[in-house]
Parts: sequence; C-alpha cells; structure tokens
Amino acid sequence: MKAILFSRLLCQKTVLLFGFSLFISTFVFAQPSNDNCNNAITRTSSTSCNNNQYRLRNATASAGIPVGCAPVGTHYDVWFQFTAVSATHTVTISSLESNFTNPRVQLFGGTCAALVSVVCGTTTMTGTGLTIGNTYYVRVSNLGAAISSNDRFNICITHPNPPPANDNCSGSTLLTSAAACNTVTANLRYATNSAPTGACGGATATTTYDVWFRFVANSTTHAVTISNRGANLPAASTYIEMLSGAGCAGFVSLGCQAASVTNGRLTLSTLTPGATYYVRVYVTTNPTATATADWNFDICVQQPPANDECTGAVSLTPNATCTNTAGTLDLATPSIAPLGCFAAGTYYDVWYSFVATAAFTHTVTISNLGANFTAPRIQLYGGNCGALASISCVSGTSLSRVGLVNGTTYYVRIANFGVNPSGTGTVANFDICITRVAAPPANDACAGAFLLTSATTCSYVSGTLINSTATAGLPACGNNGSSDVWYQFVAQTAFPVITLNNIGANLLAANPRIQLFRGTCAGLISLACQNVAASPTSLNTAVTPGGAGLVVGDTYYIRITTNTSMAPPVAGTWTFNICVTDPDPVGSARIDYGKTYANITAGTVGGTINPGDVLEIRATLVIQRNAANQHRAIDSIAYYDTLSPGMGFALVPATIATRTNEGKIYKSYTDSPADADFGWYTTAGAGTDTAIQINMGTGATKLRGGVFRSNSFPSFFGTTCIIMATYRVTVNAGYDTKIDFGGGAFRYRDSVTGVFYTINFPKDTLIVYASPGACPDAVSPTNVIGDEFNGTFGAPAASPGSQNRGTSPNTNYLYTVFGASTPNDYYYGVANNTSANNSISQTVAKPGGAARVHQVWDITGDHSGAANTARG
Repeated sequence: MKAILFSRLLCQKTVLLFGFSLFISTFVFAQPSNDNCNNAITRTSSTSCNNNQYRLRNATASAGIPVGCAPVGTHYDVWFQFTAVSATHTVTISSLESNFTNPRVQLFGGTCAALVSVVCGTTTMTGTGLTIGNTYYVRVSNLGAAISSNDRFNICITHPNPPPANDNCSGSTLLTSAAACNTVTANLRYATNSAPTGACGGATATTTYDVWFRFVANSTTHAVTISNRGANLPAASTYIEMLSGAGCAGFVSLGCQAASVTNGRLTLSTLTPGATYYVRVYVTTNPTATATADWNFDICVQQPPANDECTGAVSLTPNATCTNTAGTLDLATPSIAPLGCFAAGTYYDVWYSFVATAAFTHTVTISNLGANFTAPRIQLYGGNCGALASISCVSGTSLSRVGLVNGTTYYVRIANFGVNPSGTGTVANFDICITRVAAPPANDACAGAFLLTSATTCSYVSGTLINSTATAGLPACGNNGSSDVWYQFVAQTAFPVITLNNIGANLLAANPRIQLFRGTCAGLISLACQNVAASPTSLNTAVTPGGAGLVVGDTYYIRITTNTSMAPPVAGTWTFNICVTDPDPVGSARIDYGKTYANITAGTVGGTINPGDVLEIRATLVIQRNAANQHRAIDSIAYYDTLSPGMGFALVPATIATRTNEGKIYKSYTDSPADADFGWYTTAGAGTDTAIQINMGTGATKLRGGVFRSNSFPSFFGTTCIIMATYRVTVNAGYDTKIDFGGGAFRYRDSVTGVFYTINFPKDTLIVYASPGACPDAVSPTNVIGDEFNGTFGAPAASPGSQNRGTSPNTNYLYTVFGASTPNDYYYGVANNTSANNSISQTVAKPGGAARVHQVWDITGDHSGAANTARG
C-alpha cells in the first residue's frame, strides 16, 4: 500500500517528503536532557550502589571541556552532578549495551563555566580529597563515536562509610578521670590509619586502625580500661596505647598492651599532673565487617582514690553498731608515713579519720575484702597529717583501741602489704566502719590480768564481761570470737581449784567457759577448758595434761569467756565471782626449801668473792611434820641443776654430795654417770652445759629417788629432816661480774596424795668484787654515813647480851641475839665466837653446852666488827 500510496500521491512528493523529513529529523537528532553540563542530572551518593539507567543515544560532544586526565578524542557525553558527603566518592557505570563500546568517566570540580578535572576512569573512578558539601560533576562518554542505539547504561555514586568522629587525634574524645570507672561507649568500625604507628601488636603504618581519646592527668598514676568489647574486638588483638604529646604532635608512646593483659587495663604511674595525655584504641585489620555494634567498646580513665593520702582522709563517724562505708584500694599508692608498729615494706593505702568519744573503746573493722586484698593492715595514728604518730597496728581486719582522747581527731590507714591490689571490678574493694563501746574492763586482755591469791579457803573476787572484747589467736575453748576477761595466779600447790560462782543470768545463758593457760601472754599454752553449766562450777587442775598438776611457783592465766560469738555485751547480768583454792595440806608433810652458797676459800679479808675462789652451792630441802604434828614422808626425790658455759662458774670435780644443815658430808658421789651411785654430772664437752643430778633419800638408786620422812636423818632434834644437795664451783669470772647462781629444782612425790611436785629455784645473783678491807664507817638505818657504832643493822639491842647490831630494815629476816635455840629459821644474828653468853671460851661442852648456838655449834672468830670483840 506504501507503493500505491506513493504512486497516487506522487504529485505531492515534495511536500510529503519534506513533511516526512521534518518528522524524521525531530526523532533522530534529539539529544539527551543532560547532554550538557548545565543540565547535569543530580544523583545522590550512598554507601551502597543504587543504580539508575540512562542513555547516550544522540549525545553530542561537549565543547570547551578541559581534557584533564581524559584521553584525547571526541567524547560523546552526558552529565551528572552530586554533592560530596565524604572526602572519597566512587562513580561506577555498568550494564553497558552493545554499542557503548569505548566508555569513559571523568570527575570535575568547579562550575560548568570553569570545570576542573579531578579523576578519570573507564567504567569506574574514585575521587579522594573531596570537600564535603561541594558540588562535583560527572561526565559519562563514549570515546570516538556517537551512538544512536543500544546505548543504555547504569550509573551509581557511592562513598565509604564515615569513620568515627574521633578517628584522628584532632577529633579525640575528652575523657574525665575519676576514682570510679565512668565509662564512655565508642566504636572502631570504619576507623582509618593514623600516625604514629601503633607500638604493639605488630602494627604497621597502614594497619593502625584507631580511634582517639585524651584526658588531663590529676595524679602521677592513672589507668585506662576498655571493657564490654564487641564480637569483632577480641582481647588478644585489640590494643590500648597511651601517648604524651602537644597538640597532636611530638608523640611519645608511654605504654601499649593488648586488652587481654590485666583485664583490659593499662596503668601508668609516671604521669605529670596537669598535663594532657592521649589514648588510642586500635586493631590491625580493617574494621569494616558488620555489624556496627560488634565494634563497640567502653572506655574509662581512673585515678587513685580521693583518700589516697592522709590530707584527703575520708571522715567516718563512730557508731554503736557498724555502719559500713564503701572503700577501695584500686590504684592506691604507698604513702610516706611513720611505720610505727609495722615492719618495713610497701603499703598500698588509703586514709580515714574520726573524732574520738570519751570513755569508749573504738574499733575499726574492714569487711567484704576483694579478691586482691589479701594482706590487710590497719594502723591508727594520732597527731596530724604533717606529723603523724603511730598508736597501734594490726595485721588483720579489726583494730580496737581504748583510752583515746575525747574530741581528738585520729587517722586510720587501711593498706595491703607488699602487693598492689589494684584491678578492675571489685578486686580491691572493701567496707569500713568504726564502732564505739564503753571502755572494757581493765583485765580485758591477758596483759592486764588481775592477780588472784590462792588459799585453802575461797576468797571471791567479782568480775564482769560487760564491754569486754575477744582475744584473737587462742587455742579453742568454745567460740573464740567471744568476749573474755583475764586473771592470773601463782601456783602454791600442784592441784588448785578454780571456781566460778554467783554467775549472772545472761552470762550463764551464753554457756560460759573457764580456760587455764601456762606460759606468757605472748605464748599461751592451753591446759584445760571447763564448760560452766551451773553456778557454782569449778575447774580442777587435776585434769591438766599428764595429771602432774601445776608447777609450784609458776604463774598461770585464767580466761573467762563464753561459747557464744557476740559483740561486747553493753548491758545485762554478765557478772560472776571467782576464786582459786588450794587443797588442805593437813595430811601431807610440810616442805620448805632454799638455795645459797658458801665461800670456802680463806681470804686475807672476808666478805667478798674473788676470781679463783671456790664456792659451795647449797640447795636445802626441809621435810617437816604435817599440820597435825604427824610425821609424813615424800619420795622419788631428785635434785637437778645446770651450769651453763660462760656463766662464771666451773664445776670442781668430785664435789657432788649431800650434806647436813651444818655442812658436814652426808653422802658423796663420783662424777661419772656410768658409775653405780646416784649422783653425777654430764656434759658434751667444752662450751656445753654441765647437767647435775642427785637422786636423794633412803632407797635411792641410779634410776629413781628415795624417801625422806620428817624424822629421817639428818634430823633436827627428831622433828625435822634437813638435807642439802651440794656441789662446788670455781669462780672463773673477773671482778665486777654478776653471776647467776639461782635455778635448779627439787622434784618429789607427796607420799600421802601421790602427787608429784617440782620446786623451781628463782634467779639469784652474786657479784665478784675486791674487798676494801675493814670499813671504818657504816650506813645507819636512815642511810646516813656515820661511825661504826651507829650500827650496820640498826640501834643496839637491849639486854640481855647487849650487842652492837640491832634490827635491819633491809631484810625479811628477823634479828635475834644468840642463844641456846636461836637464831632459828628466818632469823639472823651476828656472831662473835660462841656469844650465847658473851663468852670467848671455845672449850665449853658439846653437845648440850648452853653457850653454844643450839647447844651444838662452835663459831670461831669475830664476825661483828664490834668495838668490844668479847660481845657479838
């Protein structure tokens, strides 16, 4: 039909062809709307590629465009524009149709009238260093040939995800240091590299993907901690670094470590207060993986507690009950304070203060100690922070002090000894409180134990547990957290009885205990523990270990406590009465004893001990009839003594013996322990102790002691047996040396009760000194130097037998004149010959001579220094 129509309308060809030609021209030669820069289509950049399709059909080549980085030739182009939202943008064209064979993309800055080439590419290009907010132009072209069909393409503009705001030091986040960890949440996703290179973890200049923080130091010590790390921040490959610098320049790395070290905490103790420090957290792999939350972490900066020094001491108020205040030793530093009662060492400490209340005991208690607080110390100071004075210390969690001054401020130092307890979480935390109770009894502690005097009848002393405190570190007797009070006594017999009576209702309900100790307050050894279920209740010392009873003359301690752990009782019926009674000794022999010496070396002058003198050491044992005046016996008798090297004595061989009270040998012994007799000494050689033993009494053997009765020989008129264990020593010390000749012991068994006793002789001394000869003057009873007739022992005694010596004020012995039966035990006289009748005759009869002392002794020589030597 097109042919027919054409034939029929041939006469109209020109017109028709023209009209057709105009129609074709409009369709074929129309350019895209964005054929020129001025009509550039606006695109929006995104972090992901959002494609739109466009065409190059009939696009023309723009004139006057700077070549820039584009290849020379004709570029049939279309134009786009976008606003930079990042310093980096990427333009990508894709899905090109078949006639789009020589693609080119070019990025321009400036304006359409003054374009500036930035970067070029074929199907993609990335512009960097762009200015955020500026408009940029994109030319998409086919180089060398126009396209009329199959010309479609897709285009998208992308930009990378923006880095964190603190990606660089210049944008560092300001952190505020505090004692507590006040966290700030941060994120590492899309962080970029920063200089300088990370100091740990194998970081390089291109693998230090970091974010930055800064803080102003308030102390020399600060700790930076990161926590709550996201899934993409493993501890072993997430790093913390602290740097010094000025204005983000001149960096010096001060410390760097992985978050796996010390629970993500980096601590430095060499900072300068007032200076700014920088902290960066980085990884060494590009942090672009999803999701954003997996790159989160928390960070904080901490400083020592506000009470790290005495001047910042936290004020506490003493209360009747414990009101805890939370504390911490985290980042605490050692203070320079007087050690006082503590040993030298490093104490990581914090400080508290309180004002004392009168007549109260103040107790500092710390509790709920963190896992790192393993060596707690508490120290109490008086004075002020500039001049502290140590008062008391304790290695533990509770310190009590009595007698503080009302209204005075005291300081408390809480410390961990030797090891820094700092750490994240609660590992260095504790609670503290100060309580006050009325002052405890004076015998609240062993050192203040009240002295009880034992007797055959009970003499009660009243006591109370009101306000008493517990004594730590004792062998168990009930609950050792219970309050207690203390008593002491000197054993007079082996089996005294301790009785508690008139026990208050509150005390009885708390299950009281009586505990007996030997030793010293610094080293107590428990002997017995008696449960008190009723009033009265007694502790019989026959239950002590081994059944041997107590050592006569030794001091023992009594602790009254309960089986109920409690705070010190402040009110109620907590009173009691206590006494110590000795068994009635009527049935047994009465024993007396003493130890002395006699200088048996004749000197040119008397009354002194000189080097080389020989002394006879005499330990006397007296067995008397019982209280009913009946003869009684003791058995298993032995004497023990020890000479230590360097004490000033050397044993004279073959001098071990027993003697009568007059000094005559009763029985002598060989020295060797291998002999059959029952007195000997042993020694391991020069420089070692010499141990002396004599088994005494009738029937004594090598293995055991024998028997003495009150009427045994050697006898004093058949009523008393007096025997001395003796040995001789040579004085090998120089002048002005004090020598201890005390010590030694008798051990025996009471034949009536079967109880063993040990008599320990107390320490006693003598002095080696040169005699000045006859003394022209003497000291009167009033210590006034006067002539001899003032009397060394006081005013002259009255008749009969007036003598130059009277009563001495300086001895427990009583002065008496010599007579037929005087002086006796516990009396003394000053002898001049036999002086009982003022006679100087030595030929009077004996025994039975009235002029002789006790009708027996013959005393030769003047021992009085009297003007009339015929008178004593």
